[in-house]
Amino acid sequence: MVNSDGMMGRRQLITGGAAALAGTVVLVACGSDDEPSSAAVPGAKRNVTIKVLTADGSMVKFMNDIAPSFAAMHPELQIYFDIPADQPAEVRQRLLDSLAAGSKIADTSDLDSEDTWVMALASGLDTAGFYNMTPQATPYLADSIGALQEGTYKGRIVGIPGRLSATCYYYRDDIFDNDFETWDDFIAIGEKVKQSTGSHIMIIEDSTSRHFNYMMPHAGGNVFDKEGKVNLDHPNNLEALETLLRLKTSGVAWCTSEFYGAGTWEAYRDETLIGAYMPSWYGDLLLPPNIPEQKGKWMMSAPPKFSAGHTGARGGAPVYPVVDGPNADVVFDFLAYALLSTENNVKRFVDYAVPPMNFDAYKHPAVKDAVHPFFERKVAGVFQEITKDFVGVNTHPLLIDAYNLLNVTVPAVLAGEKQPKAALKETADELRAIAGE
Repeated sequence: MVNSDGMMGRRQLITGGAAALAGTVVLVACGSDDEPSSAAVPGAKRNVTIKVLTADGSMVKFMNDIAPSFAAMHPELQIYFDIPADQPAEVRQRLLDSLAAGSKIADTSDLDSEDTWVMALASGLDTAGFYNMTPQATPYLADSIGALQEGTYKGRIVGIPGRLSATCYYYRDDIFDNDFETWDDFIAIGEKVKQSTGSHIMIIEDSTSRHFNYMMPHAGGNVFDKEGKVNLDHPNNLEALETLLRLKTSGVAWCTSEFYGAGTWEAYRDETLIGAYMPSWYGDLLLPPNIPEQKGKWMMSAPPKFSAGHTGARGGAPVYPVVDGPNADVVFDFLAYALLSTENNVKRFVDYAVPPMNFDAYKHPAVKDAVHPFFERKVAGVFQEITKDFVGVNTHPLLIDAYNLLNVTVPAVLAGEKQPKAALKETADELRAIAGE
C-alpha cells in the first residue's frame, strides 16, 4: 500500500499529477471544446469525452491510471479523458454554479456529502440535471458496503460514494490495550488509562456537532428517516448525544474547539491524546503527515457499539453524480468501474490505502496481505469487522440546515447549558418548522 500525501481536512483533498495515457485514450486539456466530431460514415466510432473535476490528487492519478483499461473494454468508442490535476476544492461549487447557469464544465465531481451534495439536492438536480443511475446501479447494491445510501434520494440513485469513510477507532496500542465491546466498556478503560497515564483515549471537537454527526448513524439514528421526515429526536440519536456527553464528563475525552489546529497534533505528540473516533480517511490522510514520528505505534479497530449493535457507519464521503447528457451512460460505466468494481477496489487499497467499498474485494489475497504504511500492520480484517453491520447517512436537501442547528445545540449540551433530551427535541422541532412538517 502506498499512502497518499497529507492534508488538513477531508474537504481539502490532496492534489497530484496525472499519469500519462496511451492506446485508444486521449487526454485533453481541461475545459477544451476541441473534441472531434464523429465521422458520418458507417462504422465510425462514437466520440465520448469524460470530464472529471476533483481536488483529490490520488483520485486523479487513479482514474487516469485505469482509463486505458476502461477504453479497451469499449472498442466501439473513441474516449477522451479530461481529468486534470491540481484542482482547488472550489471545483465542486464551480460545477454547481455552471449547471445553475445552464452550462456544464464537467461530467462529474466529488461533491461533499455534507455541503455541495446537499446543495445539489436542494436545487433539484436529483431530478433535473443529474442522471438517474438507478437501473444501472441496482445490480451493484448487494456487494456495495452501505448500498450507495448517501447517493440515494427518494428512491433514485443519483450518486456514488467515493470513499468508504467508515467510522473507526484509532489508538496507541503501545500504550494501552484496546479491549472493549460497548461504549460503557470504552469509558471504563478510558478512566483507567487517564488515572494511570494522564492520557485521553478520545478527542471531541466541542465547538461543533462533528462527533455527534458521526455517532448518529452509528447509533442507528439519522437526522432524517428514509422517507425524508425529521428523525433528530429519535431515541437512538439521544443515546449518541448522551454518550458524547459522558465521554466528556468522565474525563475520557480531550476536548478542543479547533479540531484541525496545531494544538491537536501537539496533544498527540506529548501523549495527552492517544486515541480518536473518526472516519477512515483520518487514519489514511491526516495522522501520517501530522505525526510521522509515531509511525508504527498506532493501530485501528472497530469502534465501540451502541445499543443498536451496528459495527460501523459512514462518516461523511464525497459523492460522484453524473451530469445528464448524451454520454451519461458511459460516464456512469466509468465511475462504476472505478468505484464499484472489485478489481479497482483492490487496486485503490493496495496502491492508495483507500479501503474497499465492496465486500468481495476483501476476499482478495492482495487486500488481505496489504500492510498499512502508517500502522505497519495488516488492516483488512479490521475493515471487515467494521463493515459487518454497516450503516450510512440518509441524505436530504435540508441536511446543511440541520447541521447548522446542531452546531449550536451540541456545544450547548457539552457545556452543560442544555439537557440532551430537551435540546434534541427543541432542535428537531426547529428543523420540522423549516421542513414544513
